[in-house]
Amino acid sequence: MFIIYKLKVQTYGILYMQKFNKTILAETASITEFVPMIKDWEVVLVTVLDAIIDRYQRHPNYFYIDTKLNILTGKEFEVLADSNKDFKSACTVFGWIQGRGLEALVGHSKWLKSCSILSEDEKQKRILPLNKMIKEVFTQLEVVRKLNNGHIFFTFTPAGDFIKIDDFGNKVIFKLEEDNSLMSDLFYVKGMLEATVYISDKSKEEEAKILFRKIINDISNDTFKGDQVSFDPKNKVKQIPGVRSQAFRMIALGGFAVFANLLKDEYYWYEKGCEYIQYILNNYVNYKKQWLLEDYDFLEKINSQGMPYEDANGILSDPGHALELKKKTSLTVLEKETLQLAETHFCPLLTHCFDFGFNKKSGGIIKAFDLQTRQAINDDMPWWNLPETMRAAAELLQLFPNHPL
Repeated sequence: MFIIYKLKVQTYGILYMQKFNKTILAETASITEFVPMIKDWEVVLVTVLDAIIDRYQRHPNYFYIDTKLNILTGKEFEVLADSNKDFKSACTVFGWIQGRGLEALVGHSKWLKSCSILSEDEKQKRILPLNKMIKEVFTQLEVVRKLNNGHIFFTFTPAGDFIKIDDFGNKVIFKLEEDNSLMSDLFYVKGMLEATVYISDKSKEEEAKILFRKIINDISNDTFKGDQVSFDPKNKVKQIPGVRSQAFRMIALGGFAVFANLLKDEYYWYEKGCEYIQYILNNYVNYKKQWLLEDYDFLEKINSQGMPYEDANGILSDPGHALELKKKTSLTVLEKETLQLAETHFCPLLTHCFDFGFNKKSGGIIKAFDLQTRQAINDDMPWWNLPETMRAAAELLQLFPNHPL
């Protein structure tokens, strides 16, 4: 994508920005040897930001983050003649992407100020359109929430109508009848707080706090709902009564990190974050040798008795989720008990799950692993879990520099 967008998008002072040097490191490289690679990553980040800004500016009346292109070819996904089956073009908006994307836009706008490969003028040429984009995307997503009783859904139309998919792969527009918090709400509330603090909207900041508290209560009361529309036949997503996934609390940890870091005088977010860290470690990680599994095996699900949930495929572990957990816990302050747990167990947990999840030949992390047979259930390698793991490792090195990975 770097090469494609160097050719095809409006760039902002590209002559100053250094070239992508394709820095290669040995597997045994020390931390200090990573320094030359940092500038390569800055080039990648700036190039992707330029692409996102350019795509947004091409369609001034489409107030959503638009990354709907084939990254192998750089071409747009074609609009299908049958719009009821069209999920790849701009006629379908994905709530998780918008929530995560809003959070990322704010984060990268802040990061640009310290970017070492751009001049001050070049930084401003990107920060200004990002500021406009953050305000407009946030405003549009608030319109969607207002139309839908305060909720965001996994898939919806640009006008804000929620969409499900039927057994024949067709879109079905529906109205949300229940008021249970959804996974899309959880992804969105992080971006919502980031945006409200960034644009200094105190009223909406208070709304974000209220929304997150409701989400937390629904997770505690087992009324929180997943809303993912699954397009992958190898990864069908369905909530099972009496079976509890770690996913809701794990994603919420990222929310606590955002809220704690932005609202430093409100200790509630730190306390809840520490509570969730302890809950996940005690209920989903085999660090006490409480199950007949390997040390530090990470469960995706448990049953109503708190035992590993087993289905026809075995006892599921999603290595990407296990590795992502460490990245979600970057709270500025950890209570003593939680800090001790994290310092003792996070590094061996990461290395253990990486060992069984990483496909060294292909350079990716598999989707699903059976903790009994020690075999892959689904050897597909999603895009997201490798960068999440890289971030987790980097943050663990920062939190616990004396614990080598």
